[in-house]
Amino acid sequence: MIKELFQLHIIALICGSLLDFVIGDPYILPHPIRDIGKLISFLENKFLGEIKENTKREPEKEKRRGIILWFLVVLITGTVSFLIIFITYNS
Repeated sequence: MIKELFQLHIIALICGSLLDFVIGDPYILPHPIRDIGKLISFLENKFLGEIKENTKREPEKEKRRGIILWFLVVLITGTVSFLIIFITYNS
């Protein structure tokens, strides 16, 4: 049973890799990684602001805000992923 599941996962991984290599990521379709990158950029600008050369930096403050930023990104992407899977399985 486990051996068969492992083989199916390997086959799915190989097929997915080949499809990605042949087709690639079409720019006209939304992609989750691009959306996560946009989320990170948005939150980074809100929490950390734009850092200029002459700006006095506060490492402790940046670290705290960076931890909050990380937590929010993980929470938001995890929640969205959970909701997609939950809705898909229950429909």
